[in-house]
Amino acid sequence: MPTALVQGSIAIQYVHLLRKNLPLHWEILTWDPEQDSPDLFLEKAMEADVIIGGKIPLQSWPKLPKLKMFQIPWTGYDFCSPQTMPQGIPVCNCYEHETTMAEYVMLAMLEWQIRLGRMDRRIREKGWDGRQVGKDFTMEKSVERLWVSWDMVTSAGKSQKEPLPLKCEF
Repeated sequence: MPTALVQGSIAIQYVHLLRKNLPLHWEILTWDPEQDSPDLFLEKAMEADVIIGGKIPLQSWPKLPKLKMFQIPWTGYDFCSPQTMPQGIPVCNCYEHETTMAEYVMLAMLEWQIRLGRMDRRIREKGWDGRQVGKDFTMEKSVERLWVSWDMVTSAGKSQKEPLPLKCEF
């Protein structure tokens, strides 16, 4: 029977999902740092084919004869390196955070450059404050200045049979 050890205070919160999605013949062990000792982690790790979690509660990885994989259920893995991991054990982490991270970076750049949060609060508190879009200010020019400062190319498409992209002229 294959055995998975889910360890750490974050990973153990999702054991129910693992139980729901793994075949029934898998045994799932848990190790909670708030309740269990490092010695108990070692005891359970000796039985594991897979360890799922983050930094282990030991100074270094012990020899684990059954271990076939270490799964990190998030993107970060700065607590381990090829030098600290058992030889020949694959280390896997999550992916597909690229879009979320790119959105965060863009938002951080906008916040730093134009104080987007402050602008949002003002709009929510005062609305447009009597201003009319396109008459009192031109958003297009502001966007164009930002794009140019980031060396971005501005392009758009139409719902007509014209070749894309069309260059936007502001």
